[in-house]
Amino acid sequence: MRQNIFNTRQRAEEIIKEAVAIWQRGFNSEQLEGIEQDPVFSLFMTALAYQANEIDNEVEQLQEEILDELTRLLIPYEKIHPLPATALVEVQLDDRIPELPLDQRNGFILPDTSYGFIPLLKTRVINGEVQSVVRVDNRRWKVSLKLKGAIKQLSGMTFLIGNPHFQDLKLYANGVMLPLIKPWDYTDLPLNECFSLNNMIYNKSLTYQASNSWFDLFAQQNARLFYIDSHKGSDRPFDRLELTFEFIGIDDQFTFDKEQLSLNATILANVAQRSVTLSAAAPIARLSSEGNKQQFLHLIAPDDNQLYPEVPVEIRRVATDRFNAERLTRLASTLVSRFSSDYYAFQKIEVLREGKFMEQFYTLLKKISDGLSKSSSELTSSLYLLLKNDRGFHPKEVSLQVNYLTTDGSSVNSDLNAKSNFAPLANTYIQSVRQLANPMPGYDEIQSENAQDNLARYYMITNDRIVTPADVKILCYNELERRFGITSEMIAGIKVKQAQKAERHHYGFETQVYISLTENAYIKRNFTDKIPMTELILQKMIEVRSTNVFPVVVNIEVVQSDPSKSA
Repeated sequence: MRQNIFNTRQRAEEIIKEAVAIWQRGFNSEQLEGIEQDPVFSLFMTALAYQANEIDNEVEQLQEEILDELTRLLIPYEKIHPLPATALVEVQLDDRIPELPLDQRNGFILPDTSYGFIPLLKTRVINGEVQSVVRVDNRRWKVSLKLKGAIKQLSGMTFLIGNPHFQDLKLYANGVMLPLIKPWDYTDLPLNECFSLNNMIYNKSLTYQASNSWFDLFAQQNARLFYIDSHKGSDRPFDRLELTFEFIGIDDQFTFDKEQLSLNATILANVAQRSVTLSAAAPIARLSSEGNKQQFLHLIAPDDNQLYPEVPVEIRRVATDRFNAERLTRLASTLVSRFSSDYYAFQKIEVLREGKFMEQFYTLLKKISDGLSKSSSELTSSLYLLLKNDRGFHPKEVSLQVNYLTTDGSSVNSDLNAKSNFAPLANTYIQSVRQLANPMPGYDEIQSENAQDNLARYYMITNDRIVTPADVKILCYNELERRFGITSEMIAGIKVKQAQKAERHHYGFETQVYISLTENAYIKRNFTDKIPMTELILQKMIEVRSTNVFPVVVNIEVVQSDPSKSA
């Protein structure tokens, strides 16, 4: 507590003087002489001062709790809660089946592990192969497909272009342009039902809602994956088809052949769908497994045939760690402080007169503190699903089935790499699954109070959000001068652009920042050896201040001074 004994005594003397001054202005003021030295009067005023200080402390504590809750709300969802690992794969079907809908019912597993994956997108796998790719002119290629079975249209099919050196794509079938959902329009992609943005937590919990993190997972994978949208198909089924790929904005490094075209590409996410039944007899269910090996993501709204969809449920952190070890200690300390500060005000309560009660309370508090300090490292935060009861001791007899999603977080990272193989969980006529790029790792939920405080503090003081390339430039100018003393006169130029990344396993758009510094004695002496560190710092600062849709690459080079260049 901020108040101390000196402040309390000082406040008591001020109250005594104020009280005496008021009485002296009233009638019979001559009878009040020496009352400020009366021990009983002084004791009464001291107790009053204790209460005044305690009110101030309660207001201060309330403000701290409100600010603490506010800081928790300021932290972005993906910075605290777990994120599943993802893998970009190509799915091939058995020759016995011409096509297969691919959704959350099709599960995959990493061999020799218990880590499961389900598709992020709801797609249609068409069993076929690319027979030939022939260049027609400087930007068009004719692709011949041979299918295992006759179909009427390609709606729901996906494909991936391996070469990133193009800006746009148009697709034609028999002279008719097919509608495409392109990777930069990823918010229009058909997510699986369990990932849908309409699938929010149906008790309107802002903390554990689905959010738009699934779209972010697709963007972070940064793949040139195209989805053929719904369109009118052919009147007659076909088993052979010629497609025309028209690429826009290609450069000299662009090539297109059978190796660069992957059919039936999709993204697998390390997510499992689970179910629990709540009733009046069993109103509580744990959502996370022991040790947080299966970490909670979000609930799935009940089906229309659910008997009691209107029954309210709530997600809460319960058990010993509900307040966190540090908060539990502070709560006990607050109780002791309130009893001790109001000690004189409770003299009419028999159990408090001799002071033994407070001694016992201090002893109990010490046991609690010692126990928390010894076991704080063993406490793991857990989420529980609670069935609300609005009828007191006579709960309504209901049975509510609740579905939810979990992920393995970072534990899957040690077994997931570019060479990992995926196997279908059941006989779904899937012959093989081949990875097309490096997988994205998974992340655990941040449970440390200090880590959450640091994140909240950072997001409270960070007001320089990045939206446009101009924002990136201003940030680089300011940070170079503030951190390293490099003024604008020492900067030859800063260029920001969206470009394609050239590496095979990291294709797609990325934000590239090129910083050119003029060659002078100060930069040679004090900054040249710090360039790699500065590039990493600026990269991370741009990522956390932007939407983080595309990867960020910062390149700093020292060039000879050129008056023709402007900053």
